[in-house]
Amino acid sequence: MRLVFSSDADPPITPCGVFFGGCQLTEDGSVQTAGTITWFNATTGVTTIDTVQFQSDTTEVPEPASILLLLAVFVFLGIWKYRSSAAAH
Repeated sequence: MRLVFSSDADPPITPCGVFFGGCQLTEDGSVQTAGTITWFNATTGVTTIDTVQFQSDTTEVPEPASILLLLAVFVFLGIWKYRSSAAAH
């Protein structure tokens, strides 16, 4: 059995449901089904099916480059505002 977890920034994943070829889950905050387990109780003759599901506790996280770009824009706007106010006086 092979189970692979991947980030939401990774390429598209293969669908889950069969453990034979492996299963990949994306960390995007949604509930994802990894597979099912069928149990048979020989004593009572009852068959029970359990569904294995995962949910990450985080939603999408911006990439560091996006955060740095946003910070650079704010720095540029601050310098531009400072120079324009200094030139006016």
